[in-house]
Amino acid sequence: MALQWERAGTVHPLVVPWEGHPFDPHVWPKAGAFPMLPFANRLPASGFVFGDRRAQPQAGPLGLVQHGLAHRAAWRVQASGTDTLSLVWTHVPDTQWPWAFCASQIFRLSPDGLTLNLGVRNQGDIAMPLVLGWHPYHPLADGVIPQGTPIRAQTQHSLDHEGHAGPPTTRSDRDALALAPGETLAFAGWDGHFRLGQGADGAIVTRSRGTSNLVLHAAPDARYLCVEPVTQLPGHLICSAQPAVLAPGERADLQWSCAWEAS
Repeated sequence: MALQWERAGTVHPLVVPWEGHPFDPHVWPKAGAFPMLPFANRLPASGFVFGDRRAQPQAGPLGLVQHGLAHRAAWRVQASGTDTLSLVWTHVPDTQWPWAFCASQIFRLSPDGLTLNLGVRNQGDIAMPLVLGWHPYHPLADGVIPQGTPIRAQTQHSLDHEGHAGPPTTRSDRDALALAPGETLAFAGWDGHFRLGQGADGAIVTRSRGTSNLVLHAAPDARYLCVEPVTQLPGHLICSAQPAVLAPGERADLQWSCAWEAS
């Protein structure tokens, strides 16, 4: 998988390219991008109870339950064209997620970049918990995390080793990003815009709609930066008094776009 901007023989990758090597579905190869649903970030290995049902998603080889089921599911091509692709996946209730839903990914390519619409519809007769997210791996120019990258958000949270957001720290509208290699931060009140500088040539620009929450993760070796829009902060699915809920027949959507902005 590759997404790159090219003009006059100059190529700028917008996500870290995947070389096509086989991998364990639980261990994503730190490249490309994948959907996170029906939950994002980590859950306890014991799962959780919502209403009268227990969800216990399968843990990966490292014992972690994270990033949902969608990145391990077999999606079906519903429609395709020269600049569009539509994928669907229907989930039948099981021990991992005892609620029925249908998910879709619609990709649209344009001269400006790529746009994604990620959606889920509750196909059951009871309400279900839901978190939507998108997990791209963006390259870092020369392996350097840009310090002072502007980000508009109301609060910042550090994530603990369980993947839960800690107490918020109030931020001003134009506060600067200071992220260390291997660090993960979560933001609430985000304006949906992120600009990742790529040296003197320009920047990778992403925009999101349908959420005001963002998770940033920097690779320990500073090779990539994950800029992840999520519809609920990490840990809130099981710890919040008001978790995100999708009523029977209701649909939730998350939009994401990625483009190159020349200097």
